[in-house]
Amino acid sequence: MDKEKKVTGGKAEIAKKAIPVDATDALQRFAAHIHTRCLDEFILKEIDIFRSSNIPMLAYIDHLSDAEQFEIAKRSGLRFLRALEEDTYGELIMDNFKRWDNNQIKFISKEHVSLEDILLINSGQKLALFHFIPEFTKEPTETIQIVTKLENIYRKAQVSAVAMLEQSRKQQEQRYIESEARYRDLFDNASDMIHIVTPEGKILYVNNAWKRTLGYSEAELEGESIYFYVCSRDRERFRNYRNNVLEKGVADDPLMISFMSKDNREIITEGVVSARMKDGKAEYTRGIFRDVTRRVQNEEKLQYYTQEVLEREEKIKQLIQNAPDAIIVINEEGNINVWNPKAEQIFGWKADEVLGSLLSDAIIPEQYREAHTQGMKRLLATGEARVLNKTIEVTARRKDASEFYVSLTISRATLPQGSLFIAFLRDISADKQKEIELEQHRVELERTNSELEQYAWVASHDLKEPLRKIRTFSDLLLTQATDQLPAEMTNRIRKISESAERMDELIEAILLYSHSSADQAFVDVDLNEVLQEVLADLEVTISNTNGIVQAGQLPVVSGIRFQLRQLFQNLIGNGLKYHRAGVNPVINISCTKEKDTYRITVQDNGIGFKTEFVGKIFQVFQRLVPRTEYEGTGIGLALCKKIVENHGGSIEATSEEGRGSSFQVVLPVISPA
Repeated sequence: MDKEKKVTGGKAEIAKKAIPVDATDALQRFAAHIHTRCLDEFILKEIDIFRSSNIPMLAYIDHLSDAEQFEIAKRSGLRFLRALEEDTYGELIMDNFKRWDNNQIKFISKEHVSLEDILLINSGQKLALFHFIPEFTKEPTETIQIVTKLENIYRKAQVSAVAMLEQSRKQQEQRYIESEARYRDLFDNASDMIHIVTPEGKILYVNNAWKRTLGYSEAELEGESIYFYVCSRDRERFRNYRNNVLEKGVADDPLMISFMSKDNREIITEGVVSARMKDGKAEYTRGIFRDVTRRVQNEEKLQYYTQEVLEREEKIKQLIQNAPDAIIVINEEGNINVWNPKAEQIFGWKADEVLGSLLSDAIIPEQYREAHTQGMKRLLATGEARVLNKTIEVTARRKDASEFYVSLTISRATLPQGSLFIAFLRDISADKQKEIELEQHRVELERTNSELEQYAWVASHDLKEPLRKIRTFSDLLLTQATDQLPAEMTNRIRKISESAERMDELIEAILLYSHSSADQAFVDVDLNEVLQEVLADLEVTISNTNGIVQAGQLPVVSGIRFQLRQLFQNLIGNGLKYHRAGVNPVINISCTKEKDTYRITVQDNGIGFKTEFVGKIFQVFQRLVPRTEYEGTGIGLALCKKIVENHGGSIEATSEEGRGSSFQVVLPVISPA
């Protein structure tokens, strides 16, 4: 049932009605929509446009109150909308003209209604209708259908208006044919632009509105061609139009052309040209035009903005449809308005299964639904937003009731009809699982490292006692029995004592490293000194293998001395150990500086290895040759890699089986502290 409108100070409370279900034509449904749902808003919009257009005839109802003017406009608007709904607008136009011709329009006499009034009223009704199109539909096809049909209707209305007015003017012209003064006064003071032109186009007469609009004086126009004042792009069309009028006496349709003003402004006009016929021949033509520049500009702006809106909506639609994340839009009640293809893929629900339903029922795990509901209520009541514009990790629910982790970001859009909440969701369950596994590995690694550190400390600590005895007894032999031993034997005992001393230093370093190798401070280390210490330790091996170690100048780097010593000892030791039978091992050590790094090369002529094993040799306990042929623990090169990386560098190897290997150690000029 309709709710009556209450008018207070010209404003109306609007009744909402249901749209008739039997309306199929877009314009008819659009008219029904305005009639049943926003009639009062439409009438108020019409009144606002009429007033802003300064329609002359409205001056005759200015004495009425806003409420009375509203009721007049509403009665007229209802007749207009019903005619659109029933597709009887042509009959309405004819009825209106009959009422006008019979002087039956209340408050306004026939003489007070001009072509300007009719055109402006028609234009105002059209603009008022355009205002409500976006509310009725967002579909471009339907919008174009409505706009096109409205344009056709108003074009016919204008033709009818012009024809009726022309007929009325002919009658009036006949009545006042005897009175030249009154005839000229009518033309001179008409609000429309009126001109009288010979069949060839020579100007005979223009009224004051014509001169005022284009800025020319009567003397400047006298005897000139009408075509001179028409915009060049419209000139040929206007000529053809007049030629048609000269043949028929009247025009079939109104014409829209642009005239050029004296100050070179383009004045857009709309009107008709008719001919004064005598004995089937035109004596002159009469043009009646209205300046519609502002109206056309407004319509162009409206069309531009409408197109912009349509294009923007299409772009947004494409972004949503092709987004790599699930995009879900809900209203203040929590109902789903948008559900894009990625949401279908992630959650398993098709859009038509969830649109309009509650978000909490679709994807929120049951244990979190109450918190979601209370959070929405708190946000709408107090504005307190705890998760808006933040990225959080939560669990969500699929259609099959399984739960998984998602990354969630929510933003809010405030519209006149209420707020919308846009959620961007990404499935991070795989990343979350990897994160959990990584944390488990980290904990296990910490436990293993702790056990290894304890083992290294105990093992190293237990080595110190027998080593202490070796040093004690070797020192006793050196101090108490030197005179009783041959010189060669004394030299060997001294080497035993020195080796034991270096081993004691190494054990101390291992004990320190087992506690916290990463916490040890970097110091300047001369690699030449480190190399000499390593060669002294490997003296026996070098002698037994008839090996040769050749080295160029090495740099001073920032690092941990005992680790760098272990690095060189392992690389050189491998070169001596894995030599070819019958070939004396030769090891060459060189260094080059490359920008901010040192590249140290340790190259041997040993047994080498196959290229496919390059990725394995730096792994712990990896052996490429049988233990029966070559001794070793399988951790030497793995330790080298760890030492180099601890110094902010890298190590790589190249080799050719049976031709030797080359190890490239890259260390920064300034290693990290």
